[in-house]
Amino acid sequence: MKKLALLFCCVAAIAFTSCKEKEPEKTIDFGFFGKQLTVTTLEGQIMDYTGILDPAVFTFENDSISVNGTLGCNNFNTSVTIDVDNVLKFGTINSTRTACPSEEGTLYEQQVQNALARVTGYEQVNDKLNLKEGDNVIIVLEPDVEIVKAVIEEEPIEEEKPQATKTTNKKADTKPATVEKPSIKGTAIGDAEGAKVQLATPNQSKEASTSQPKTNEQLSTSQKTATTASKKAAAVKAAQENQ
Repeated sequence: MKKLALLFCCVAAIAFTSCKEKEPEKTIDFGFFGKQLTVTTLEGQIMDYTGILDPAVFTFENDSISVNGTLGCNNFNTSVTIDVDNVLKFGTINSTRTACPSEEGTLYEQQVQNALARVTGYEQVNDKLNLKEGDNVIIVLEPDVEIVKAVIEEEPIEEEKPQATKTTNKKADTKPATVEKPSIKGTAIGDAEGAKVQLATPNQSKEASTSQPKTNEQLSTSQKTATTASKKAAAVKAAQENQ
């Protein structure tokens, strides 16, 4: 009897175990393989890429064990572990060492690398992938983000053009300069017969011009006197002839 009772208990235990429902196996729900994801929020700050800053872009490869992309100025690649219960961890980041064109770009790359090293999990919200440190979201990734850089117009700087020097092939005029002799203004004066002629200065000309009328007047007076004397002589002679 004891053996039958023991056998019955074993059969019942096996039947109970087989009737118990099996728990479903957990699967990894990650729909971002092969997509380019841009960092749109970092440490709670919404990123602005319209200026000089270039975005960090990640691509989770389809092999589900690696990630590559750009940190902003430099390219990078690293390993990744994605597990059930939304576990996600990055390995050591390998990147190029190109100097960023600005201090802002260098600081941004350092912040991205520091945040990736602290990631412990993830959550999917619509089309966004939130990377978390514990319960805190430290990186937000979004696919198909179009970056439009702002155009900054700079006033052109006018360069001073060098003044061209004029060169001529004309030979220098070798003719000596003519020196004008000082002219002596005056009036020619002379004696009655015109034998002697000399130049008179303006003062002498003035004196000559003032004395000339007096000489003519004297000549006229003497002529009148001679004419009168001739007439008297002729009258006396005529009177004598009449007698």
